[in-house]
Amino acid sequence: MKTRTTLLLALLPFASCAQTPNQADVVEFEKVEISYEPVQGIGPETGMLRRDPSDVIKVGGQFYIWYTKVLESSPGYPEGFNGTIWFATSTDGVRWIEQGQALGRGEEHKFDAFGAFTPNILYAPTTNKYYLYYTGVRIEGGQRWDFQKFSGSIGVAVADTPDGGMSGWQRANNGDAILSPRINETEVFDGWHTDDTVMFYRDQKYWLYYKGHSLAKQLQGSNLPEGATPMGLAVSNRPDGGFERVPHTSAKSFLVQPGHELLLWPYHDGILSLPTGHYRPAHRDDFRLHYSPDGLDFTAVSPVIQSAKQGPNQGLRAPGLYRPDLLLRTPSSSEKAWGISMTNYGPNAGLQRFTLELKKVKSEAGFDGDK
Repeated sequence: MKTRTTLLLALLPFASCAQTPNQADVVEFEKVEISYEPVQGIGPETGMLRRDPSDVIKVGGQFYIWYTKVLESSPGYPEGFNGTIWFATSTDGVRWIEQGQALGRGEEHKFDAFGAFTPNILYAPTTNKYYLYYTGVRIEGGQRWDFQKFSGSIGVAVADTPDGGMSGWQRANNGDAILSPRINETEVFDGWHTDDTVMFYRDQKYWLYYKGHSLAKQLQGSNLPEGATPMGLAVSNRPDGGFERVPHTSAKSFLVQPGHELLLWPYHDGILSLPTGHYRPAHRDDFRLHYSPDGLDFTAVSPVIQSAKQGPNQGLRAPGLYRPDLLLRTPSSSEKAWGISMTNYGPNAGLQRFTLELKKVKSEAGFDGDK
């Protein structure tokens, strides 16, 4: 049977444009397979790690990807909190050339002075510019790494071209964060950390999906303990700020049951999602594909995806997908996609390619949701 996670909305400017679930065709998949292969140029390398890749875009015959790069000498290694953002290009999605650093750490007094990491990309049709979203942490209590001291916020940089152009990537919003955790609200899911942006331009609005993290022992209305990382949503009329959280009730404080990261991409008129990484706590919707016709109400639409589970050189960790919609604005109807993910979470981790193949349900019986 299907299971559903719903976000209850207040009256929002975009709500009248969004499609309600009963307007959508039923989307179900009887099987989802993920395969993995090594890449050249951005794979594992001694003394450093490459992690948390962005979605992939293609401009002028070149694929572009951004990722966090961290040196072994960095505080907290192999965590990415002290990293900086680098980028690479490819003509085939397998052989990559690392082009250099795209964005370094922020100024000493800014929210990203200690590190800039977990990037994602968007081309904005309202400005004809590229926007590089990322997470930053400030310097607090000295340089010693401690997650209890480094609360993450989301920032954005802007450029005329995906390689940064002559001026390079320039921090927007005066170098300040565009979305920060709700520090004084200890029982919300994003009361300590906001991270892992995924972007959409939908209904003439900029939709920013993000991961929230709380230090609360119990998150109100969710039955999720400390350490859980659910996904939320904020929207804006512009790509460089003004984002407002989609309201929710205490009964539904997040969009999708949490993984450590969440892969999202457009499918027909709706959005597909796949929670990935490690799960705290285990849930029956882990490693399942989810679909939402409106981007707000997600339903599990596949059996458990065994090939998403982690093993040696296997498992979907921090994935980014090749998304033509980020430039072309056309939803995908393809049942095959590819992207880049991490090889592992440990020291000397690198990036690898994955291919995602979907097989839709053809019968009325659907899938057995309890498998």
